[in-house]
Amino acid sequence: MSLAFFFSSSFNLNFIYLHIFLGLTTNLCVASFTNIVHIRSSRCTDFTYQRIRDGFIARSSRTVIIFAFQQTIGYWDIDNITLWDYQANQNIFRNGDFESGSLSPDYTQCQSVGYISNSSEFDGRYCYSDRTNVQFGYLMQNVSTTVGSYHSLEFYLQNRNGSGSSYMVLLGT
Repeated sequence: MSLAFFFSSSFNLNFIYLHIFLGLTTNLCVASFTNIVHIRSSRCTDFTYQRIRDGFIARSSRTVIIFAFQQTIGYWDIDNITLWDYQANQNIFRNGDFESGSLSPDYTQCQSVGYISNSSEFDGRYCYSDRTNVQFGYLMQNVSTTVGSYHSLEFYLQNRNGSGSSYMVLLGT
């Protein structure tokens, strides 16, 4: 497995997350990927829904979008996930608003106690809530990406009652 880590903020903070990232990428949930790219991480206290957006150029025709959540006592909520493929000019992420009311067949989970919730959505009727404690829980979706095309990943995320909680967004191929 090869690892890529992008230094997008301060070196010290990213050094800490590199250590966490290496631990995350050596467990059974993501060990089968040939490559893992880290695109975002944060260790934080409570916050209400925030729009988060990151981009990448696809290096493979199949990419797994990986959300990793760890919570001390509260919940992570994620909603309205989109993955815009600029060459295809369309959103290629399925059920990103969770309005089907089910994770199946679009998502896989690993080590997660996450579930579809109808009590803390950003908009619509549903969102995904995760309260995985101690270890990281994973929510993943395998998507067809256009090699060489710029892709924009956008989602809304909130941290409820979770001081000292962490999340990461990874790409797997």
